[in-house]
Amino acid sequence: ISQGEADRVLNASPRERKEMVEDALGLKVYQYKIKEADRKLERTNINMKEVVMLRRENAPHLAYLKRQVEKVEKMKELRVELLSFYREYLKKESVYLENQKGILKEEKDKVSSELSTLNNALADKFENESNAENAKLEELKKVETNIANIRRLKGEIERKLGRIEGMIEAEAIRAERAPEVVAISQSEMKEIVDEVNELLNDAFLKENVSEIKDILNRIKESLKRFSQSKDNNRHENRSEIENLRKTQLEVSLELQKLQREEEKLSSEIVKIKQDISQEIEEGRDKEREKFTLKVRQQELTSALDLINVKEENLARENESFENEIKEGSVLVGHEILSYKNFEISGDIERTIQEEQRRKIERIKIKLEDSGLAESGEVLKEYKEMTERDEFLAKELEDLNVSIESLKTLMADLKEKIDVEFKEGIKKINVEFGNFFALMFGGGSGSLHVVVENKKRKNKSEDEYEELSTEEEEAIELEQGIEINVSLPHKKVKELQSLSGGERSLTSIALLFAMSQVNPPPFLILDETDAALDEANSRKYGDMIERLSARSQLIVVTHNRETMSRAGVLYGVTIGSDGASKLLSVKFDEAVSIAK
Repeated sequence: ISQGEADRVLNASPRERKEMVEDALGLKVYQYKIKEADRKLERTNINMKEVVMLRRENAPHLAYLKRQVEKVEKMKELRVELLSFYREYLKKESVYLENQKGILKEEKDKVSSELSTLNNALADKFENESNAENAKLEELKKVETNIANIRRLKGEIERKLGRIEGMIEAEAIRAERAPEVVAISQSEMKEIVDEVNELLNDAFLKENVSEIKDILNRIKESLKRFSQSKDNNRHENRSEIENLRKTQLEVSLELQKLQREEEKLSSEIVKIKQDISQEIEEGRDKEREKFTLKVRQQELTSALDLINVKEENLARENESFENEIKEGSVLVGHEILSYKNFEISGDIERTIQEEQRRKIERIKIKLEDSGLAESGEVLKEYKEMTERDEFLAKELEDLNVSIESLKTLMADLKEKIDVEFKEGIKKINVEFGNFFALMFGGGSGSLHVVVENKKRKNKSEDEYEELSTEEEEAIELEQGIEINVSLPHKKVKELQSLSGGERSLTSIALLFAMSQVNPPPFLILDETDAALDEANSRKYGDMIERLSARSQLIVVTHNRETMSRAGVLYGVTIGSDGASKLLSVKFDEAVSIAK
């Protein structure tokens, strides 16, 4: 408590005095708890709003998932119904297919056995006749093929012979019509002409007859060369005609040879046909028997083909059966295989099976149209969303409980503050009265709790207006503390009427009274007695001695009276060297030394 603190308690407003008293009574901790609880309440309300918002956001999707789950449950019922139909249908179908397979196998074995016996009989009885007949036919076919080849060769030779005759005729005509024509190349002709022209030009330049003759002889030699080429060409023409005629003779001889061969083969064909006709006449009876066996063979073959067709149809039905199991396993799971253990009785009617099949298809269509192929994901998501919503609901419930708990705590704390505050005021008033009477030699001092009238500022009209009754009830009223004093032998009851010393004594008495209600471990008094005269200083000393019974005191003072009440004195003194020194004195030891 400083010197200024003493005056502050008197000059403070009622509300500030109330705070000082609450601090002295140790009620601040409750107020801190109330503020902390209020902050927690605010955060809890914010959290509650967030949780409510989350639940509202999740509600549509959760409702959608719930509808989907209801569909899934309906799908489960359909699956159970489908499984019950499947068990009976698949069991009957498997038994039917197995029976049909056995019947067809028995029929096939019977027909195949008879057909094998018949084939062996035909092979054993008619193999030789058939082989002989086939041999004749093969021979006839071979001879006819040879004749065809010979005729083809004859045609080619005749065409070749015609071409040779045409070539001979063409060579003869060429020799008759152009006997003087000499086959000579253009380069040779040019060479001869150039040579003759050159010689003639030389001859024109010559005047000597002998030289001219020599030139003419040379021209003659050149022309003789041309004549020799002409004779050679005629010789080659005759040689070509002779070669062609020789070839014509050779081809004609070859053609005659082929004609003789053709005549021989034609005779063989006639003979082979006669033999075949004779054998046919001899084997008519055997043929009729063979025909009868062939007819039966055809009947058995047709029956076997029909059985094969039935087997193919049965295989397709069995494939459909297997596919049905696969499709069913997708819809109802592996439990579909439980049809194997299903018990049936009575005959299996295909019409009833078809009706059962149609029922199964209708249920399958419903399941496929439901659009909930991934039902596991729907259930999983619904479970997660439900758990999330339940968690949020639990959070909301916990938050409500927390809010109620905080409100209860705040109410309890406020009640505790109110009770302890009132009790504290009573205790302070007792101590204040005692200290006041001690300081002033009588009189009285007390504290009174007052309630301030609240007003608020009208923002639009810039004036204060009284709160309505409902608003006053809704808002906590602010309390304050007034100090009432009554000096002995004086009519002074207001603080403003007290002198400076009286104010100091009053404030000190009040502060000491407050400290005695909730005594601190130690109390520091800093120049609180500065304004006191000697008489009041003694009273001040009496009070601090009374305070020291419950708290340790540290007093900063220049007052000798106050110092005399201390147990230990600490101070600063100046030695002979002029330096300041710290000094401490225990009065008990000092008194004994002084004695």
